Amino acid sequence: MSAPSVGNVCIAKYDTDGQWYRGEIVSAAGDGNFSVLFVDYGNEETVGGQSIYPVSPSLLETPTQAFKCSLVGVLPAPGKRERERERERSLDDLDTSGLVLCNYSLSVNARRPVVRRVA
Repeated sequence: MSAPSVGNVCIAKYDTDGQWYRGEIVSAAGDGNFSVLFVDYGNEETVGGQSIYPVSPSLLETPTQAFKCSLVGVLPAPGKRERERERERSLDDLDTSGLVLCNYSLSVNARRPVVRRVA
């Protein structure tokens, strides 16, 4: 591969573990870096051009091991910030008139959790 380009199948170095994996260049990230989809795992990472090489034809004989899929009607879990905002909205909407504050402790035994009021 004289110069990596979008759409090329390649071998790219995964920075986290320093190992080489099959990939496909999905976009140019600038500064000689490329966004590579690791086709056997499904993750996409930014990889420097110096860590991208042509793939041996023998490595293309095995089909890719990762593929995109989705479940109908299932939404991803909200991210941390969304959960924090939702909690804040819930607390803002909470009617605290007549609210009595108590302390409780939770102990777990072999049969079931037990909640006890702490004086």
